Amino acid sequence: MNRLKAFEVLGIPVIASKAEIKQARNDLLIIWHPDKHHENERRRKLAEEKAKEINEAYEIAYKYDCRRDQQQSCYKKEQKKQTTNTEADKPSWIVDVIVFATIGVIIKAIVLAIRQLTG
Repeated sequence: MNRLKAFEVLGIPVIASKAEIKQARNDLLIIWHPDKHHENERRRKLAEEKAKEINEAYEIAYKYDCRRDQQQSCYKKEQKKQTTNTEADKPSWIVDVIVFATIGVIIKAIVLAIRQLTG
């Protein structure tokens, strides 16, 4: 299955976001899930084939979206788990601490000002 066919199967435009791709797959699987067609063997087999096609289209579309965004991290979650607390993570952590500390100081100042105004 090529990329254009994958987006066509999912019923979404090629410029769809990851969230739209996932939502389209979920919506189609609600309709075509084989467990929903257990009463009729022919429908169940058709639903199994359709579900496989939908999942294949999802994989192709999602990988394409990752490449399009130049974010190969979509399929490198294992590597992210292994690289926790690296030097690259520290600056954002420090920024978070500074932001929260600043917010805390501002809240304290507001509370003190309210106390002074109310007596």
